[in-house]
Amino acid sequence: MNISELETPALIVDLDIMERNLRRVADYAASHGLRLRPHTKTHKIPALGRRQLDLGAAGLTVAKVSEAEVMLAAEPQDLLVAYPVTGEGKLKRLLEVARKTRVTVALDSESAVLQLSEAASAAAVDLGVLAEVDAGFGRVGVSPGPELTALIRTIQRQPRLRYEGIAFYPGHIRNLDGADDEEFMRIGEQLRAMLDELRREGLAPNIVSGGSTPSLFHSHELEGLNEIRPGTYVFNTSTRCFPRLASWRTARRQCSSRSSRPPGPAR
Repeated sequence: MNISELETPALIVDLDIMERNLRRVADYAASHGLRLRPHTKTHKIPALGRRQLDLGAAGLTVAKVSEAEVMLAAEPQDLLVAYPVTGEGKLKRLLEVARKTRVTVALDSESAVLQLSEAASAAAVDLGVLAEVDAGFGRVGVSPGPELTALIRTIQRQPRLRYEGIAFYPGHIRNLDGADDEEFMRIGEQLRAMLDELRREGLAPNIVSGGSTPSLFHSHELEGLNEIRPGTYVFNTSTRCFPRLASWRTARRQCSSRSSRPPGPAR
């Protein structure tokens, strides 16, 4: 088939570029001893999730229960649900997923902890939990210090829940070629202080999960971070928003047809 024969609009993926993107991140994670649990929100395709796993990812990250259900087809040994799951219906579905693979949930409130524990106890299924901490983005997570400590202790007290560690998302870091360098350094200092405090409290995390695609190749500079969850790198559709990635080639494009063209110079 010639590209001119495609019905439009059509989404086109360059498989060679996509494969290079996948390998580049897998190699980076392996070379720095970072656990890679990529976010599948960009592609939502089990076959691509399987490819990420085959290249060394320790598990996959999803945003919600319906995505976890879909990603079971990739046969991951581990799934992280990056947002709290609440409500009887969604919790029942989550526990069905957890009967088929290991599931961890990131959350940031006592209410979410209690609902999760109650559902897990009723289903007789164990779940891992990451305590979400705000790294400065202001979207999700508790504040470092007493709020984080209290959340972790609440997790530890609940049946069927296993405290695995902490998670954070530096979504406000967009450009590490100068504009956001100072803020990235602040996150590193905050993370070191936070981990020191957790160790003193006897709450040392096994997993310290963070990072994003814009800050991806600086992840090893955050002392104590041992897991990364980039997502958009698979297609690299973020070059206009994130100058740091402009050297990458974009694997995904949209093919469209022009419905008409007025006479005169092109506009």
